[in-house]
This record gives sequence, C-alpha cells and structure tokens, in this order.
Amino acid sequence: MRKEAYLSAPVVRDFIAWMEPILDTPHSFTHSYSMKKPKKNYAFDSLYTAYKKYDWRSPAGAFAIHADNLKKSLITSDEHACKNACYGILKWGGVLRGNEAEISNHPDLCAYLLEVKNRLGSDLPLDEYFFAGLHMNSGFSKIYSAYIEDFIIYDGRVGASFGLLVRMFCTERGLSCVPDELNFAWAPGQEAKYVQRKSNRRNPSCDMYKFPALDNNKPEKHLENNIRANWLLSELVRTTKSKFANEPFPMRALEQALFMIGYDVSNAAENSGEKNKEHAMTITSFPDKASAKKTAKLLIEQRLAACVQMFPIESVYLWEGEVCEGDEVALLIKSRAALFDQLVVTIRENHPYEVPEIIQIPMTAGLPAYLRWIDDCTYDKEGEPK
Repeated sequence: MRKEAYLSAPVVRDFIAWMEPILDTPHSFTHSYSMKKPKKNYAFDSLYTAYKKYDWRSPAGAFAIHADNLKKSLITSDEHACKNACYGILKWGGVLRGNEAEISNHPDLCAYLLEVKNRLGSDLPLDEYFFAGLHMNSGFSKIYSAYIEDFIIYDGRVGASFGLLVRMFCTERGLSCVPDELNFAWAPGQEAKYVQRKSNRRNPSCDMYKFPALDNNKPEKHLENNIRANWLLSELVRTTKSKFANEPFPMRALEQALFMIGYDVSNAAENSGEKNKEHAMTITSFPDKASAKKTAKLLIEQRLAACVQMFPIESVYLWEGEVCEGDEVALLIKSRAALFDQLVVTIRENHPYEVPEIIQIPMTAGLPAYLRWIDDCTYDKEGEPK
C-alpha cells in the first residue's frame, strides 16, 4: 500500500476527522499520570496542552543543534562531524548505548544516511522501504527525523499514544477490532524487566482492542510503523485547522504531544471507555409530571443540562417519623460536575418539597462523543458556552 492509497482508506480518513476536535479543543481529550523520575504529575485536556507541557531531560534546543550539525555534515560529506552529530542525537535521546557501535564502525556513514533519505523520500509500497543493511530502532528513528523532512521520531511512547488514540476511536465507532491501517506498535517502559508486558504502563491494549509490541528483531516492522505515522501526521497537519498549524514545525509539535501522552497509558487502558471526572448525572424526583417537566425544560433552556430523562417511580420513604409512600416522577439530569451548584439552585427554586432529593453521581466513563456533546450543550461556570 502506497501513501495515497493509505490516506484514502475510509478508516484512515475517519480517524483523521475524529482527531481534529481533540487537537486543541479544551476538555476534548483528558489524560493524566504521575511520572516516577523526576517525580511529577501531568494532566492534559487536549493534544495541544500535551505539546505545551513537553518536557525532556536534555536542554531545550539541543536536538535542533545536533540536527543542524548533521545536515551540514551531509552537505560537506564530513564523516567525523556526521558521527559526532549522530552521537549527540543518540545521547540526547538517551539511546546511545546499543547504537554507538553502529555509528562508530560504519565505513561511510554520510553515504548511508543519504541513501536512507533517498529511499524514505520515495513513493514506494509500505513494505518496500526497508532494505538489507538499514538500521531501525528508536535511536535511528531519532537520527532519521533530524534530517529527513516529515519523518517523526517513533519510539515506545509515541507508539503507545497512537495506540491509545486508536483505541478511543475504535471504542467510539463501535469497531469489533483494530483496523490494520491503524494497528500501531508500542514498546515497554523501563519497568519491563519486572512487569509483564500486558500490564506495562505503555501498553494501550484492552480486552477488545490489542496492539503489538515493537520487536528489535524486526526492524522492518518498526520502519513500517514509523512511515504510517509520518503519513498520518503529515495529512493531519495538511487537512485540519488547529493551533499546531501556528507552530514552526507542526509535525514535530504533534510528535512531542504524543511523546508526552505516551509515558503512561495504563490508567486509560483499564476500561474500554476513558476515565472521566468532568461529567456527572444528577438525580431528583418530583411529586407530579407537570412540575417535573417544567423543571426539566428550565434546566435545558438555561444550558445547565444536555439531557433530562423523566420516568414514573413509586417511592417508600421515612418522613417526620412516619413511613410514607407515593407516586413520583424521577429526573435523570446529564450535565457537567462543575454545574452541580447551579443545578441545585434551579431545582430548589422550582421544587415543592422542603427537602428534595438532589444527588450527583459521577460519570466515571462514557462514549467520548456523548461526553463532548454534553460539553457542547452546557455552559461553563462563567456562563459561557463550553
């Protein structure tokens, strides 16, 4: 499959359209985790906020300096400078060990890297980019991304993020399995030595949707994942509108957003739906249908709820020391947790009971499209549309 055919695949087009709202819309994508070293908590409400919180242990701008040195060395065929630039990139990425020998022992590194650039810049079927002698792992992905246009760094964290997003997409679309076009591979975090892969913090798989792990013995598969990711992100930049378009290097910014998200996807992988703290359902009951319906309409008109469901119930309760029973009408109010206080005010102003039932129940998970619909239908605390 070539690039044009890949990007024309209906499921890929649908995935790109699905991703556009979560690029920079606040509260469109929620993800959080605690980093172990250094100890730090991260929380994101869109891909763009993940990018803005990009954090790596090397000094800011270090990669750009090494990349610039590498490009200059290839222009002048300076073998010594080329190797030093590659060492710098690998050290920056924390992957010098295991790759240093490949660089130092290479007889003509400049010629090799130019050959790779020519190959990866060609329009070939996906399975024909790899050739005998091509080095491919997370370290060399960093090197290639430094001098090849529209080539991102594809490592375990970026792969984990792709898997997480694809799983969310599959859940929302109700797909029975992960489409081959979107079946991105991930790699374990450093705790892989003592944590099974199925429970590793980088594993985006769940019971229904499974994603493969990168295999160092199959560099051609790593390259195919990298190229599909390149195609997808370049098309996302080209066809969508978001704050990423205003960044000097949009694809690099997207890559960095995915890198930040992918440190730990274990919490999100526990459920087929994503954990959610933004939304809640409020329960109340009225003595008759007329008062219940009046209040339900007010909540919708005031944009305090996206949906209110009504149904008759029979209640048995204790009031002033006596057992009482009677017919009532229950309301299930779908809204956001932050609007609870305003919901209480409106309900109490229109409720005949002295002590009405008003209970909020968190929506711990939900269809992402439905939760975004709740956001679209309700006001925030300041009275502005969400």
